Amino acid sequence: MTAPARMKFGIFMAPFHRVGENPTLALERDLELLQWLDQLGFDEAWIGEHHSAGWETIASPEVFMATAAERTRNLRLGTGVISLPYHHPYMVANRMVLLDHLTRGRVMLGVGPGALASDAYMFGIDPARQREMMDESLGAIKRLMDSPEPYTYQSDCLSAIAEESAAEHGQTVKREEWRLSVGVHLAESKKEAQEDIREGSARVVTEYFGGTLGHEVPDVPRDQIVDFMTDNKQWIVGTPDDCIQRINELQEMAGGFGGMLVRAEDWAPRDKLHRSYELMARYVMPQFQGTLTGIQTSQQWASGLKDALQVNRRAGLERATQTYEQSRQGS
Repeated sequence: MTAPARMKFGIFMAPFHRVGENPTLALERDLELLQWLDQLGFDEAWIGEHHSAGWETIASPEVFMATAAERTRNLRLGTGVISLPYHHPYMVANRMVLLDHLTRGRVMLGVGPGALASDAYMFGIDPARQREMMDESLGAIKRLMDSPEPYTYQSDCLSAIAEESAAEHGQTVKREEWRLSVGVHLAESKKEAQEDIREGSARVVTEYFGGTLGHEVPDVPRDQIVDFMTDNKQWIVGTPDDCIQRINELQEMAGGFGGMLVRAEDWAPRDKLHRSYELMARYVMPQFQGTLTGIQTSQQWASGLKDALQVNRRAGLERATQTYEQSRQGS
């Protein structure tokens, strides 16, 4: 297993907002959450692009990221993802270069073929060609980024699969740069965590993924969806210790990855959501970022010497007392 000395932590923000609520306020909560993550010391946030189905309401991750950059100081901001079949590659490259300047280098480019079938249908794009179109566009974008020479590009599409394709082209995919995204909600107990999101998570699964997108949903009663998803390890819902254990399991299963992205959900009240991220920052992230090593070593060293140190402490107090008494007698 290849695990980095310091794992990165962040979120994937689609986002998911239930149809019927004020979209302006929902987007403001998303920006507020990024400010909170920046204060907590999270590394990055990846912002989605979607154009239909009503729930995922960010149509331009670049515009959203520009706004977020003005409200944060250190958080890196990534497109998660720009759906390349929907855009001219030159405009994608141009916008990212502009964002790189405006954010002083805090942006990251993530690309994909487009996730929502309804988006492709609306744009008149053949779903069977989306990945080919993505590959073709990405090749053009990389050439625009790498070469200062103007050029005209016309080509059939290529096909690529991570490490194998990288090797074929003389490149290396570094596992420490891989990200894994999963739904997470933490509280002081597993029971509290599950109750926090029991209704909200059921809405997301049944109303959006099932009722809107047509995905298969768990064959369990609505109020048991969170239990099913947790027990089947689709989500991490529990305590910080539960989260630490599951991340270690995922590292073993995947053979190592460099970043953990919490899938941003709107499935609990704001205070519960913010508390969950705070628990991750305080108790989970340090376990994978090497920030506890010196502190733990110092504590263990002192604990091992505590008996001897107590003897020395008492001896010091006795000596101080004797010196004080002698000075009084002398005066």
